[in-house]
Amino acid sequence: MVARMLQGIEISSETLAVDLIHEVGPIPGHFLSKPHTRDWWRKEQYIPKLADRQSYPMWEKGGSKDLFAMAEERVKEILATHQPTPLPEDQDRELDNILREAEEYYKKKGWL
Repeated sequence: MVARMLQGIEISSETLAVDLIHEVGPIPGHFLSKPHTRDWWRKEQYIPKLADRQSYPMWEKGGSKDLFAMAEERVKEILATHQPTPLPEDQDRELDNILREAEEYYKKKGWL
C-alpha cells in the first residue's frame, strides 16, 4: 500500500473522465456499468489482506473476529510457513564481524 501511495495520483483526461461524468449525468446515473470504472477500479482499489468485507450478520456467524484476532492468525500462519532465503556466506560473515566488533566495543565501555 505504501508503495502505491508513493506513486501518487495520476491526473489526466483519462483519469478524470469528464466526458463520462457528462454522459452518466446526475441522478439516477451510475458509473458501475461503465468499462472505465471497471478498468480504473481494478488499478486503484486497495483491499487490505486483513480487511473483513462481509456483512455484519455474516461476520457474526463467522465468529466475530476483530482485526487483532485476524492479525494474530496471520502472524501464526507466516511463522509456521515462511522459509527465509539464507544470506550469502560473505554477508553472513560480515554480519558476524559487525556483531563481534559491537560486542567488544560495548564490553570496553562496561555496558555488557
